[in-house]
Amino acid sequence: MINAQNSYEKILSFYLIFGNFIFLIITQSISSYDAILDIIIMLLILKLMAILFLLFNRKKI
Repeated sequence: MINAQNSYEKILSFYLIFGNFIFLIITQSISSYDAILDIIIMLLILKLMAILFLLFNRKKI
């Protein structure tokens, strides 16, 4: 478990862990350039979720 001090560190660690996890899974099964495009789209959606969570979560995590 990651010992994060504030919500920004928790979100950053979430993004890095799951971003690398998605990248690892997709790179093991790349058969075309469509899979690379899927990686980019999934990582952008994950980053957008993290940014929206930080913007709309006012209470301390």
